[in-house]
Parts: sequence; structure tokens; C-alpha cells
Amino acid sequence: MKNLKKIAALVLTASMVFSMTGCAGGKLSAKKLTAAAKKMGAEQYKDMDDFEDLDEDEVEDGVYITASGKDAKHFLKDNDLTEDFYDDSIKNVTIFAIGEEEDYEVLVFNFTFSSKKDAEDFFDDRVDEFEEYCDNDYAEHDDGEENGISYDVCVVDAGYIGITAGAYWSGNTVVVVYGVAEDVDDAVDAIDDIASCYDIVLPSEL
Repeated sequence: MKNLKKIAALVLTASMVFSMTGCAGGKLSAKKLTAAAKKMGAEQYKDMDDFEDLDEDEVEDGVYITASGKDAKHFLKDNDLTEDFYDDSIKNVTIFAIGEEEDYEVLVFNFTFSSKKDAEDFFDDRVDEFEEYCDNDYAEHDDGEENGISYDVCVVDAGYIGITAGAYWSGNTVVVVYGVAEDVDDAVDAIDDIASCYDIVLPSEL
């Protein structure tokens, strides 16, 4: 994992392979994510350029950042994985990343939108996106609603590489998780460690 742009590119490449074979945010509050990141010893960043250029040895314990306006737009539009994510209705985004050399890489995004409808549309887009690599013989997939949170989650394990993807929507907030690993359990475990701050259906439960 050389930097976060390459993490995103790797997750995107994996997805293409499989497609061929209490505060703002409520139940999904961004503050829950940042509190969990801080508790696990992740380092907080405030400059988006520094965050994007992190080396692999700088994200082993986790890193996170909250951005809005131009900073959020810059990050989302410059990543292969997230270039279609940004629209004017996103008020802010909190991003968490963790990984260990070439073993696993995980990204968690918490998006706060201007309205519930904007958040729902964004969630629906992610669900459509997941179909590209969740609809195959290697995938375990589940969707529905639990604890007032709509979700769509899949774990794909082809033996030589695995990916995890999940989208969760409640109110005006959407949480998206991505993971890639040679041993998919490593990515699943890493997602559990951070995303269990929310009362959601985790990839490990599939």
C-alpha cells in the first residue's frame, strides 16, 4: 500500500476482476467512527494532501480525517474508487484507512448529506455498483434493513484475492466500507474492528 490513491485503485481492480468471472448522522454518526478510530490508536490528519500521500508503514495502526467543501471534493474526485462519489449534496466526509503491507487494505467512508433523499440516492447508487462484483459464485451477499439502517453487504473470496464491500444508510448519512486482501478474512476482521462502532450487519456476519 503505497498511498491511498493506490489502495482505491487496487480495490477497484479487484472489483473489475470479479465482475468479469447521537449528533448529526444519528445511527451512523461520523463522531462514532472518529471516536472508534481514536480509541484503536489511529492517527488523525487535518491536511488532505498529507492524508492521500501516506506510505504503507504510516497506516498500519489506522489513520482518519474529516473533510468538507473543496477538501472533500478534491479527494473524492481524484480517486479511481471514489471519482463518482462526490456531488454538491455531500456536506462532509470522514475517511478511515488501515492496512498491513500487502496483507489487507481497508477504507471506511462516512458521508453526511444535505437531505435524506440525497443520502438515499447515493446509497442506491452504491447498491447498483456492488452488483458488478457481488453477483458471482465466489460471493456471499445480504441486503435489507436492521435496527433502522438499510444495508447491502458482500464478501467475495476467490482464493487468490478477496474483497469486501458494504453500504449502510440511515437518515442523511451513508457509510461505505471497502476491503481487499489475499486472505479475505484479514480484511473482514479489520472492517469489524472499526465498523462495529455502528449497530450494523457486518461482513463477518454473512
